[in-house]
Amino acid sequence: MSRKTRGFPLSLFKISARAAFGLALTLLPSSASLSSAPCQAAAGRQPDLKPRLDPSPAAQQVAPQAPRPLANRVVLLDAGHGGTDPGTMWGNYKEKNITLAVVLSLKAKLIALGARVETTRDTDTTVALQDRLDKSNQTCPDVFVSVHVNAVKSSAINGIETYWYDQRDQALADLSLSTVATNLKETPKWSHQRTLKVLHDNNVPATLVEVGYLTNARTRKLLVTKSYQDRIASALADTLLAYFKNPNSERGCPLVA
Repeated sequence: MSRKTRGFPLSLFKISARAAFGLALTLLPSSASLSSAPCQAAAGRQPDLKPRLDPSPAAQQVAPQAPRPLANRVVLLDAGHGGTDPGTMWGNYKEKNITLAVVLSLKAKLIALGARVETTRDTDTTVALQDRLDKSNQTCPDVFVSVHVNAVKSSAINGIETYWYDQRDQALADLSLSTVATNLKETPKWSHQRTLKVLHDNNVPATLVEVGYLTNARTRKLLVTKSYQDRIASALADTLLAYFKNPNSERGCPLVA
């Protein structure tokens, strides 16, 4: 068979083919364009390899902060008993441990709401009643809240009680009773005037809240659980939110002329 094609030597045909192929390569786009151009063309836009920044104000907004309705409020929390004074007891259950757990939970909730929170104790330590009163009168918080657990001879008795000493205290005590009892679905027994050390001579609105009876079997099972202690703390936080929302609420030490 002849190695010529239409009068041209086969070797010359091969050289011409190579030259044509090389010319075609020089006319093709770069490898980056080969990979992106078909997709860009299909989408009806030119390739854009630069990162884009959204200049709109909405894109530059900072995530909104949580509301702080208790900003600039100061609360002094008093966990009843502690250290060598266990308070009321039932077996291994001690009032001092329950009150401390409630106060620490309440402290965290109030701080999250913007309040500055002081405590008479935040560990299992002995604090004299006079020292608790002195701290309140020295720091002059907006309000003072003392948390306690109750006990009586009759195991059938249950419910919530609050105490106050003078008229500056009564609104806080009344509100504590209604809010805590409602939130915990317990009986609101009374908001009662009484001469107690942490209330008597306390210069700021103060209340003592008995959050349940350790001597009542049903209540006792609740009081010793972390979930119920947290519910009590939430109820007291709701109390203070409502109290401070009222612009006429008493707060702080009275002004001295």
